[in-house]
Amino acid sequence: MPSSSTFSEEATVSAQSKAAHGGRVAKVIWIHADIKTSVTVSCSLEKKEEVAVQNLRIHQDRRGFTLIELVIIIVILGIIAAVAIPKYVDMVTEAKKSAGKGALGGLRSAISIYYANTALTTGTATWPPLDSVRTVGTVMMQAIPKNPYQSESSAPDSVVTGVTKGTVVGTRGGWAYKASTGEIWPNTSSASENNW
Repeated sequence: MPSSSTFSEEATVSAQSKAAHGGRVAKVIWIHADIKTSVTVSCSLEKKEEVAVQNLRIHQDRRGFTLIELVIIIVILGIIAAVAIPKYVDMVTEAKKSAGKGALGGLRSAISIYYANTALTTGTATWPPLDSVRTVGTVMMQAIPKNPYQSESSAPDSVVTGVTKGTVVGTRGGWAYKASTGEIWPNTSSASENNW
């Protein structure tokens, strides 16, 4: 059994350690005060290392983006948008142009085929009249294609009487057709398509 002086020294050191470390000192039975002091110091160092490791884990779990990283990402997205938007606008323009040329090519082919068929069947080649171009199944086997440059409210899939190739006739009608020459062209001029 330890002497009373050892117990008093143990109590003093234990109370000091608890006060210094927020009351988190393990209870140890000591025989000699010198041993107890050295063990208490090593216990408190272990506790400090454990707290440091826990703090490190907390900081690793809460890691996020820094302000400079966010600014760099925003700048990169801005550059991509500055390059992509003009390309997208150009793609829309090119798509309209391709659709218009494709539809016009189909109309011109159908009119030429009608001209060739009348030459074979009647012996006299004639261009189809305007009513035949408008009627499905006579010149075109399907509906008249829409002029992509004409608004929906202005009948983009209709054919109007044209006078001079390239001249827009009125504000309605997707296509202008001159029956005396078999010429057909877009009845709009927003992108100079009337000169195709």
